Amino acid sequence: MSSEISYFSIGSNLGDRLNNLIKVIDIMSKTKNFKLIDYSNIYETSPVGFIDQSDFLNMVLKYEIFNMSGKKLLYKIKKIEEDMGRTKSERWGPRLIDIDILIFGNERINEDFLKIPHKEMFNRAFVMIPLKEVFNNNELYDIPFENIINKCSDKNTVLFYKSRDCVKT
Repeated sequence: MSSEISYFSIGSNLGDRLNNLIKVIDIMSKTKNFKLIDYSNIYETSPVGFIDQSDFLNMVLKYEIFNMSGKKLLYKIKKIEEDMGRTKSERWGPRLIDIDILIFGNERINEDFLKIPHKEMFNRAFVMIPLKEVFNNNELYDIPFENIINKCSDKNTVLFYKSRDCVKT
């Protein structure tokens, strides 16, 4: 059985933000071919792009994904967002839930509908700070995490919100 260690960034800025994150972890953990390995602390972050909206709660999840292509993984993630009530909105607008595939094993995918590694993750401290917590290495693609985070323009807007201990799995 083939498997890939995969990392996901999740965020919410509508409704009960914390509960939305916890619900995603629960749903993903019950999804066939998904095995939860680890998750980060939770951070409150300012919005990117469209800034006239509420702050987000963000965290990173680490899963082992079994027997799945990148395309099928994307489909599963989009279905989870839809089942939770996410609707199409303006780019970078408010979201009940947002799930981004950051890394999918050693896969490199460059399709119009899917880019892995995620094309914006190196620009976002709200992704890199929690990713560093669960990555089990001080470097990502031979670049020290600290160097990546220091180059992110949003690093001063990523604030610790709650310990990962508030999530019961």
